[in-house]
Amino acid sequence: MCGIAGRVGSSAGSKNAVTAAINSLAHRGPDDQGYFTAPGVELGMARLAIIDVAHGQQPKQDSTGKIEIVFNGEIYNHREVQEIVRKNGGKLAGDSEAEALAELYKIKGDQFVNELRGMFAIAIWDSLDNSLLLARDRIGEKPLLYCETTAGNLVFASEMRAIFAFGVKSHVDESQIGNFLRLGYLNSPETIISGVKTLPPAHLLKFKDGKANIVRYWQLPEFKERQIDKAAAMKLVSDALENAVVSQMSSERPLGTYLSGGIDSTLVTAFAVRNSTTKINTFSIGFEDQAYDESNHARNVANFLGTDHHEIVVKPDPELILRKIGQVLDQPFGDSSIIPTFLLNEFASKEVIVALGGDGGDESMGGYDRYRAAPALQKLNPLIAAAKPLTQAIDRFGYGKLNRRGKRLLEAAKPYGSTRDRYLDLISLVHSNEVNALLHPRISSQNIGQNPLQRNWDLLNITDESERARVLDLQSYLPGDLLFKTDISSMANSLELRAPFLDYKYLEIAHLIPTKFKIHNGEGKHLLREIARTIVPAKLIDRPKMGFAIPRALWLRGPIKDMAHELLLGKTAVDRGWVDTRSVKKYWLMHQSGRDYDRILWPVLMLELWARNWVDQAK
Repeated sequence: MCGIAGRVGSSAGSKNAVTAAINSLAHRGPDDQGYFTAPGVELGMARLAIIDVAHGQQPKQDSTGKIEIVFNGEIYNHREVQEIVRKNGGKLAGDSEAEALAELYKIKGDQFVNELRGMFAIAIWDSLDNSLLLARDRIGEKPLLYCETTAGNLVFASEMRAIFAFGVKSHVDESQIGNFLRLGYLNSPETIISGVKTLPPAHLLKFKDGKANIVRYWQLPEFKERQIDKAAAMKLVSDALENAVVSQMSSERPLGTYLSGGIDSTLVTAFAVRNSTTKINTFSIGFEDQAYDESNHARNVANFLGTDHHEIVVKPDPELILRKIGQVLDQPFGDSSIIPTFLLNEFASKEVIVALGGDGGDESMGGYDRYRAAPALQKLNPLIAAAKPLTQAIDRFGYGKLNRRGKRLLEAAKPYGSTRDRYLDLISLVHSNEVNALLHPRISSQNIGQNPLQRNWDLLNITDESERARVLDLQSYLPGDLLFKTDISSMANSLELRAPFLDYKYLEIAHLIPTKFKIHNGEGKHLLREIARTIVPAKLIDRPKMGFAIPRALWLRGPIKDMAHELLLGKTAVDRGWVDTRSVKKYWLMHQSGRDYDRILWPVLMLELWARNWVDQAK
């Protein structure tokens, strides 16, 4: 695990710029730094040593010295890769993953990536034809940004801060502000910085003779339900997930798992315990507010599985942690669960260097309520329209008595033209009609357009709309939101976070499991629940999904009220001219009066916090 950066083209060849870029990524790799420079190319890496700790320094060369490589991530089948290399006459001087990748590329060319099982962002300089090849893993666990400069060069890096270190200016693409406010992130390949793109998951980029060519190398198989009974499906999924867990337990540094007490983390931990010769370390974080605290559930599961459990109940200083997060996030990010995720990684990093988590369970097996709610509510569209007076009455007189789930359901109880439109609003922070009102008139014309995920939905050739929603999340929400969040918050604490549910072999199997086994009698993730019930007592996991959240609405009325008001309505924000001050003030006053509008205020706040740290300070 590490941070990588580089530049190719006529301006490249000295060590100064790439050194500055790698220094900016030191948190990703505190153990070592390495560089390769030659006329027209600069490669660098900051290393967090996990495998082949003593000899795994990068960059690495192939045996001819013609190919140089840097990569970020882990290749879980690196022993198999080494065997492929040796069978094809390749030479390996050591046990390094990077060396084996360089030799594999020499043998297979661009197709080398099809042999890899892991999470990765790879850069290969081939001096035989003066080309740079960039590769990103199939699901998007590891980030990879790039920018084609006006001078005909290409720069790439693991984080935006390193792109800036190469001299790329933090010029904001104001046409993307509306899309950010909708989702709280920008769907690849877009970023908020003009000219900077994200290489989409499962894609290769080849840069040669001043031109970049991008191709997809993998995608999920066409959705056709496997003809299989429930018992066979359970064994197939269970075996695939256990195999993924075992493959990801390889580490020469201390390893543990994150345990929330939910189904996904329980399964990962249980399989890790079953396949470990030593006691597994587990980690959970709790909050004093019981509405957001799952630590007792995690503790009960840990006691049953017999792990060495570590937990902390925190009462964070909201203003202090928000300022710290502002320094970590070099791209704007509107998902407030970055805060507990950061705190958990910070806590675990005191004991371990590698952790396994449960990300991907919901997206792989239909876990989110919205997969069931959107199609079901759309079928009730005529009744919802007729019940408008009732929902208005509840909204007016009973809103304050509703819990978080009730408030979300009330917001969703309105007619939509299609399941697509309903679902896109369900996953949006700010709805399309609200975005238009929220944007400053100066930039509103630049932001006129459909939800960026609408085209993605329409391109999916899947009849079942719950499955279509699930696959849409795998393509967009998972890499754009969840995986960005886990990477940036774990790497900020020099910790490697792995996700067995994102193993592509498991995903290909889970994808084709019949929908009736994913969602059954209103129960999402049904098959995973059934598997978990064979491992731990049902009472430990049969409970409503809580999610990893903070009391965001209360914070905006309390501990960060003054800070938030200045970020949202202070002179700096007003002069920036990105959002309409009157609209923001309206939502602010309604929120302070007791009606929750934190889903609208939070992304605006985080956009401004990012601009203060990464745009204003660069001037």
